[in-house]
Amino acid sequence: MGLGLAISKTLVEAHKGTITAQSDGRNKGSTFRLIFPTCEKAEAQIPPATSPTLEARQPMRILLVEDHADTNRSLTNLLRRRGYHVQAALNFQSAVDLSEKEEFDVLISDLALPDGNGIDLMRTLSSRKPLFGIALTGFGMEADIRRSREVGFQHHLVKPIDLNKLDSLIQEGAASLLA
Repeated sequence: MGLGLAISKTLVEAHKGTITAQSDGRNKGSTFRLIFPTCEKAEAQIPPATSPTLEARQPMRILLVEDHADTNRSLTNLLRRRGYHVQAALNFQSAVDLSEKEEFDVLISDLALPDGNGIDLMRTLSSRKPLFGIALTGFGMEADIRRSREVGFQHHLVKPIDLNKLDSLIQEGAASLLA
């Protein structure tokens, strides 16, 4: 439909840049050049999000519910490397089953699950025991955030997530549970 270049041009111009296209002809490919103005180096740089050191980290018991198997496995391994006790579930029912066998301090859950949703899961699990909840989802509209907060999720992260940010939020949960 030819919208790609028009959309790109609009975005580049919104950032006060220029975009040019060049081609040597049919079947020769194209080169697109984007030029953006730079600014003076800022006096104070904002440091990137950092995670607490391993020594300062509170050992938390985490129930991770994510239906995408690769994401589930990767996030489980990354959180375990940071010293957390993580049990992973791929769906609503397996999360409920795990929660009946083991106690958790933190629920990190996707909102869209194949056999239910994270909203109902938080409702079910927090009715048994208070949990620090972090919604981890692709849904980031105001209504989605409001719904997740209404059922008890303290935070709502939209994918893709920053692992250091997630780690900081887990430690925030640890501080609130210890208070």
